[in-house]
Amino acid sequence: MKRYARYIVAATLLCSVRSAESNRPRPAVNEKTVVSAYRIFAKSGHESDLERGLAAHVKKYHKGDWAWRISQVLSGPDSEAFEIAEGPMSWTALDQRGNLGPEHRKDWLENVVPHIERTLPDNYAVYVAALSTVALTEWSDKVLVRHFTIKPGHETGAREILKAWKAVFGDHGMNVVVSRSAWSGVDGYHVAIRLKHGWKDLEAEIPDLDHALETKWGPSEAARLRQATRDDIAGISDEMLLYKPELSSD
Repeated sequence: MKRYARYIVAATLLCSVRSAESNRPRPAVNEKTVVSAYRIFAKSGHESDLERGLAAHVKKYHKGDWAWRISQVLSGPDSEAFEIAEGPMSWTALDQRGNLGPEHRKDWLENVVPHIERTLPDNYAVYVAALSTVALTEWSDKVLVRHFTIKPGHETGAREILKAWKAVFGDHGMNVVVSRSAWSGVDGYHVAIRLKHGWKDLEAEIPDLDHALETKWGPSEAARLRQATRDDIAGISDEMLLYKPELSSD
């Protein structure tokens, strides 16, 4: 009986993995849709030293596929962190990255690491064109990010929710880029609202999204989508990011 129960558990897990993989975006060979990102926190009193070290390091070593966009996290659980995003790149290009050579490593360890209090794990994500309203490289300096954690086995439902939201974003002319975590811890989608004119968009151009959902789909469908969110999404986390051009690649 115990052996039979183990088979049931194994089969359930296998079906969950297959379901998740069938819904993952599969970029074409050499398609630059992959971005890696991690976050670092400055030691107290080392903020300026860290920024100087980052700026010099980026200018020396991070170009092309390995270009860095560095942003400061302004809100949420990682507030005050610097987010270092590398790419976009292809999975094929990542095979050739390595550690960018011994001089790169030496410079990082000597001029940046001494000013870092802690580092969060690296996360890889793949751009999902079918859920986005603009291209991956349609950047902006001020960004609202909503992270959706998907319940295991609910990948299809989560994708359908974001399809409905894409229509709402498109109707209001919002620049939204959606990516999905790729083998990087908890499975989820990252929805980045790239503000066209800065935070003032929150006063004028960004609609009351709950009302916009009802306007687009009607009250009953909007209610169904809210229930689907409760059913298919394990958690939601929001934050604001500010791009730091002085620390980033040209």
